[in-house]
Amino acid sequence: MKISENLKSIVIQIIKFLPIKNKNLVRFRIRNAFINIILKLYSFNPYSKLSKFFYYSLSDKYANYKDLYNLLGHLKKRDNPKTILEIGIGGHNKQYSGGYSLVALSHYYYNSKIYGLDINEKSFLDSKKIKTIQGSQSNEELLEKIGTKNGPFDIIIDDGSHYVDHQIITFQNLWKHLNDDGYYLIEDLSGSYLTRLRGSPELEKDKNLITFFSDLNHMVNAERLLRKWLDKSKNYININQIFYFESAILIHKKNYDSPIAGADEDEKSNDYKLKKDSDGNLDIPDDFD
Repeated sequence: MKISENLKSIVIQIIKFLPIKNKNLVRFRIRNAFINIILKLYSFNPYSKLSKFFYYSLSDKYANYKDLYNLLGHLKKRDNPKTILEIGIGGHNKQYSGGYSLVALSHYYYNSKIYGLDINEKSFLDSKKIKTIQGSQSNEELLEKIGTKNGPFDIIIDDGSHYVDHQIITFQNLWKHLNDDGYYLIEDLSGSYLTRLRGSPELEKDKNLITFFSDLNHMVNAERLLRKWLDKSKNYININQIFYFESAILIHKKNYDSPIAGADEDEKSNDYKLKKDSDGNLDIPDDFD
């Protein structure tokens, strides 16, 4: 991040010697102006990648999830998303800090309105394209309000507290507020293996995200499931694809054109029961491999 880091250092050094009362605010505005200029210039690159927008905005997403976001940028074209929600804005409770990824997203997905949810107040980031909301991602009432008022979303990114129970609560409440052909992304799954982040080294389903989603893997083949399994996870029948990365997961939503009923065990067991024709040869269905 040499260009952006160097600019950041120059800004800090200049401000140190200026007789300004609120240097943190001025530092933020100057830094933000520089980042916006760099991102606008990079936008003219016809081969620009989403991960590079995070790189130039100083977001750690480039260092931690480069391949993941390049895939997302490939799957979700720049002019497509209209609404994006990111949980976790960054900067913790430090004054005028954070919001790097929101700025990057607003430049890459230039037709989008970007919403950011954080436990700390981040209204200094609010602009025509970016709207921040203060609150906890464990507050189910707030999540429902955000989804109803500001959704449905084309992309949802969970980069919040990284507590496993929070990640599960957020997914369970916001999945229905994701648009058809939308993507839901959860970062930092490493917490699923750490008890201090309420994870489970023993891989318990309610404390480990990988175990939680392992059952939902079958939803990508919902049309082939027995009814008893379909009913068990019916809220997630429209999971179409699941991509696993180190410490992250990307889920694609695709609604079916018609309801999926599933089959009972007797129906399924007889699906490919082979019969003989009048000549004694096996009568194999066309779709039997």
